[in-house]
Amino acid sequence: MSIGYCEIMRPVICLLIYLIVLLVGFGLGCSQDKPDLGIEGSIVGEDGQPISSAIVSIDGAENQSIMADDMGRFFIGDVTSGVYQVSVTKAGYNVHRKRFEIIDKILSNNVVLEREGSQTIFGKVVDMDSSDPVPHAELTIDQIDEVVKSDDQGIFRFTRKLIPGMHTVKAEVAGYQASSIQVKVGLGEPASADILMIRLQPILTITDSVVIFARDETHKIVTIANEGTGELSWTITYPQLDWLKIFPTQGEITNSNTVVNIVVDQEMVKSHQPSKTLHFTSNGGSKKLEISVTSKTALLNVSSRQINFGVDRDSATLRIENIGGGVLKWRVSAKQTWLSVRPFEGVTRQIPSVVSIRVDRNKLNVPGRYKHEVQVMSNGGITRIELILVIPTQPKLQVSSENIDFGSELRVTDLIIKNEGTGELFWELKFPMTDWLKVDPRQGITNGSRSSVITLRADRNLVVPGEYKMPVSIETNVGVGKVMASMLVKKPRILTNPERLDFSAYIDTKTIIISRDGYGSVDWDLVPEAKWVFATPTRGIVSDDRVEIQITIDRKGMLQGVNGTQLEILAEKADETRIVIPVTVDVLPDIRVIVRDIRSRIPVRGAFTLNGLTDLNGVVEFKNFKQLIINDKVEVGGYIDQDYRLQVNITDSALVEKTVWLTPLPKLIRTVESVDFDYPAEIILSSDGMFAYITNMQGNSITKMRTDTDKVLATLDLSSDGFEPIGLDLNSITGEIYVVNSIFEPEWMARARADDMVSDTVSIVDSNFRRSKKVVVGRRPVDVAVDSMRNNLYVANSLSRTISVIDLISHEIVTEIEVEGMPNRLALVGTHLYCASDRSVVVIDTKLGRVTSIIRNIGHQPVDLISDGEQYLYIINNSSSNVSIVNTLTQTVVKTLSVGLRPVRATISKSGLLYVVNQGHRALSIISRVGQGWQVIEETIPINSDSYGVAVLPDDSKVYLVRSRSAVIDVVGFSGL
Repeated sequence: MSIGYCEIMRPVICLLIYLIVLLVGFGLGCSQDKPDLGIEGSIVGEDGQPISSAIVSIDGAENQSIMADDMGRFFIGDVTSGVYQVSVTKAGYNVHRKRFEIIDKILSNNVVLEREGSQTIFGKVVDMDSSDPVPHAELTIDQIDEVVKSDDQGIFRFTRKLIPGMHTVKAEVAGYQASSIQVKVGLGEPASADILMIRLQPILTITDSVVIFARDETHKIVTIANEGTGELSWTITYPQLDWLKIFPTQGEITNSNTVVNIVVDQEMVKSHQPSKTLHFTSNGGSKKLEISVTSKTALLNVSSRQINFGVDRDSATLRIENIGGGVLKWRVSAKQTWLSVRPFEGVTRQIPSVVSIRVDRNKLNVPGRYKHEVQVMSNGGITRIELILVIPTQPKLQVSSENIDFGSELRVTDLIIKNEGTGELFWELKFPMTDWLKVDPRQGITNGSRSSVITLRADRNLVVPGEYKMPVSIETNVGVGKVMASMLVKKPRILTNPERLDFSAYIDTKTIIISRDGYGSVDWDLVPEAKWVFATPTRGIVSDDRVEIQITIDRKGMLQGVNGTQLEILAEKADETRIVIPVTVDVLPDIRVIVRDIRSRIPVRGAFTLNGLTDLNGVVEFKNFKQLIINDKVEVGGYIDQDYRLQVNITDSALVEKTVWLTPLPKLIRTVESVDFDYPAEIILSSDGMFAYITNMQGNSITKMRTDTDKVLATLDLSSDGFEPIGLDLNSITGEIYVVNSIFEPEWMARARADDMVSDTVSIVDSNFRRSKKVVVGRRPVDVAVDSMRNNLYVANSLSRTISVIDLISHEIVTEIEVEGMPNRLALVGTHLYCASDRSVVVIDTKLGRVTSIIRNIGHQPVDLISDGEQYLYIINNSSSNVSIVNTLTQTVVKTLSVGLRPVRATISKSGLLYVVNQGHRALSIISRVGQGWQVIEETIPINSDSYGVAVLPDDSKVYLVRSRSAVIDVVGFSGL
């Protein structure tokens, strides 16, 4: 069998094998159950052709992977329902991912794979001549908004997927011509294209190689051109000569031409000047340019070789001519200081130059005949010129000043006469007779070696104020000079010392001294502006002697602080007719403190403050008080010390008053007795303070009492709910009252007590005070706290060591919160419940329903706690006999205050007074706020030793004390209630 026959039959055999496999699979499928769930599909390219051997994976409830067959088909079966991600991968193709959900059938999913770089263009940019890669070329595609650059190897790649068809790729880079190429992009395939770049090459050309300047030519041009491509950078170098200038000497051109200017200064060119060479260098070649200049010779000639200035001439002119060719350059040499030549150098062509020669006779002091020779030097020869002049003998007057101004202050000055000429100068001063000007000497002789000094004196005492001028003539043997003497006589000035008066708080009298500055006498009057200023004397005359004026002030009617006014001194003949003297008076206030009883409004006598005692009217006064801010307190027996602050400068009044209201200490005013009281324990008040509620431990009841009459209204029996009621709280919204019923017995008896005998409960008393309902709680409840906003009731169970949380709508316990130690008294502050245990205070977050912190650094055996409703919680420590103050914002102890022995209960009023029941000392302690701190009032209120529960009315008018063993209520208050 031939090889060709085998090659023909091989695909036929493969097709038969494929059909047999399909038939076998079909038969198996008919004989077996088809999988319930799965995914099947085909994998094709973007051109629709199948892609074989791709890996298909699913991830989800199950993970499986298979390889697609030669026709790109795949099937993954026997899977459970759920969400899956299918991934299809194959080398040379982008990964395909898709999420789907299989619910109740086989899912069909056909996949189209995209080749890497599909329908994009990539390639390389190379130099056409050297085949080297061209980096940093910028490439674009027509009508596509994408720009890429070639890398260091010249390779580029576009990322934008293009529409199949022809596309134009353009490349640009410095130093090369722009290049374009057509690239065909096929469906689903990347396209490759290499771009060839042609390097730019400039060529230097100049219009001339030789430039010749005739005798009269000074300027020519040469043109530079670029006959190649790209940018031509050129530079010109040439010898640095005075007569030659080239500009510009460098530049760049591409398609245009550049003109170079050549300028020759013929005046600077020497005869027989050799030619010079300019060198043109560039990146497109080099060139040379020869420059040749023709010149001619100059010849000097002057108009005169002698100039005679005679006796009185000071100037003359000299003409310099060029009788040759070219340019004559000349210079005149004149070394004498009395001789000047302008101009002293220059150039001359065909027109003669004129030189001015001047002599300064003032610099020739010695009379006589003078000769001097000057030289004219040039490139056309040298010529000498003789100068002749005569200096005769001649004196000359000169004065130091033509204006002698004495001004307003000067009395003596000098006038200096000099002889600036030769020989002797005879002079004499003449002026009209006057009283104010004196001159000495009036005449004299002056020669060149020394000057004459004349003293002039001005006397202002003999004239009235005004301006004076006097012309003075100086007659000499050579003429007359003029000098003007002038003087100003001002009006006299009045001076005051001091220029202002400042009266401090304790000074009432000061002195002003008036004096005169100037000449003559001056009448004056002094006028005070304010009625509380007095002057002695108020008028007079001041001349050479000073005048003293006494100024006195009266502070009555002035305002507190600094009072201001002014004094006016009037003088018509003075330079200043009105002088103002500012006056300030410092007035310290008088302080008056008035102390009154806040309840009776009557004055309090004998109160101590500011180191003084109040009088019968409750007043204490202080004069001229220096201190601007007063921080003090008022102390007196029978009252609570009261701090106060007084700022004296908040008013203009010189009298500052402050009324301090003292709160009297309450005292026992009555005892309320009732048959309803049966071993009373705790007491609370209604929100408005109209009613008091007292628990009776042995009577197993709760009593309601009016606070305005202190009369018992009713008693409600709670024995059906439980026994020995003690702690209670009131709902400010619903008016319900909550009472804990707990049998207080030794712990060994509580353990022996059968659980089914008596349960510990909480009674819920309706707002009408007619009936109650019980809720069973933990063992031995001792206190309750109600959250009216959230309808929750918190119960402290001492033996259970828990806090029961009762829903007030369903009246059922919703949770139990375990705490450290044995819980006792409760206080609800916002969203935090504070519970006193045997050794600490437990803090419970009512939102979270759990203990969040424990405050330990308190006193020993905390038995009660109470909140001020704002920021602070007061903890009553029985064994350590003190009160711990906790900042509820930081939940830390900020202060500990000692009180009486064995405190048991406390209450706080709206005014912030804390009343503490001390059984050991049989006293009621009071703690008050002092600014940011607290103070314990030293004076206490006597009470009975069995006093226990306590409550205070909102207005502080009454404090109720429960006496358990005596079965009475003590009322502590104020007489007259």
